[in-house]
Amino acid sequence: MAYLVITILIIGLYTIKRRSLLNATFLFAAPYVFIILLNNNVMVNLGYFSIKETTFRVLLIFTVGLAIGSVIQMAFKKRVRFSIESSDLGSYISDRSISKINTFLWFVIIIRIFNILLSIRSVGLAALYANDFEALQLSGLIGHITLLGTALVPYVYKHYLKNKNARDLIVILAYCGVLFASFVKYHVIILIIVLFFEYGFFYPQKIIKAFIILFGSTLILFVGNYWLSFILRSINFSSAFAISKVWTYVAGGTITNDVLLQTESNSYSMGQWLLSIPSGIVNLFSSVIVGKPIIENVGWGHVIIGQTSIQAYWTNVYSQLTYLSQYSNILEMIATSIIIGFAGEASIPSTSESDDSYTKPTRLFILSFIFLNFFSNYFSLSSSWEIIGWSMLSGIIIRSLPHLVVGNKRGNQMNYHE
Repeated sequence: MAYLVITILIIGLYTIKRRSLLNATFLFAAPYVFIILLNNNVMVNLGYFSIKETTFRVLLIFTVGLAIGSVIQMAFKKRVRFSIESSDLGSYISDRSISKINTFLWFVIIIRIFNILLSIRSVGLAALYANDFEALQLSGLIGHITLLGTALVPYVYKHYLKNKNARDLIVILAYCGVLFASFVKYHVIILIIVLFFEYGFFYPQKIIKAFIILFGSTLILFVGNYWLSFILRSINFSSAFAISKVWTYVAGGTITNDVLLQTESNSYSMGQWLLSIPSGIVNLFSSVIVGKPIIENVGWGHVIIGQTSIQAYWTNVYSQLTYLSQYSNILEMIATSIIIGFAGEASIPSTSESDDSYTKPTRLFILSFIFLNFFSNYFSLSSSWEIIGWSMLSGIIIRSLPHLVVGNKRGNQMNYHE
């Protein structure tokens, strides 16, 4: 328990020093503390295994590394910030450009709805239900266009925060709806997390409210995804099932650490972790060129993380702690944690930079993928890299085309005009 107490103290003291919850050490380590406390005091009563000192020790190492990486990045932030930001100051996206983005998003929403209807007509409802809605997942040209639209939504949301334009909010909600309809939970959840960070940086004084909204909305989306799929297939949906599914996904990667430390022989390395980061983008291109992924990420199959007299809880979810716990070298554990802390802190917008920095949406997507390290390594997914790529490309295009940008900042005032 001493390891966990020290971890909480480090997170708390560093957060007090930063005077903000939006720092890499809190964002990436605090979810584990929440999971451990809730699991060991509540969820063990439902049959989940208790999280033990072995995981506390790994979490402490991870937290120390995050703090070191954050401090290093803060010390050299002027050198490591994207050089593009210096030219972003004083510029913002015009109302006309936001209107064009909204038009494109509505186009994506409409073709995605038609795509869903055609998929249902093509395979039939019986086959759709039998294959767990696989036909509705994002794929092909429409899938790529939908991910492009995902990368553009943060621009519209920032415009909404500034102007409270109902049209912006409607298109955002509609877009979340079509992402939800893919029945792949992380597509819509990652967008919600990005919007949460945007809200938190825009209204830093309301960050606690933002965390509550984030927790509530992701819980509703997660459970709602299962509820809808069950209702459509006329399967009974119970609150007990919802609780077990949510906790298996949320805490599975953390509970897995103790199990693997008892059954596996520390066969993972920092080199394998580093290789897993670009695997998503490498496999994205290899799937097009050679028809299959060429980098296979390490996994340990399904792991039992709890058991009752009538059922067992299984998961194939591996958190960042899972990978760290399988390192054979503590120095590699620290080095990996420092890299994550450094990269995460670099992705957090500074208070002095432009609200409309064109690299900001890209960094918020990167920050969101790292934030979910307690659940999985999302950089091993090709769709994550595609969203990041689209976000970078859209930022470059917006910056390069002067007619998309107007005006400049004077003090804190923004003067929009056409």
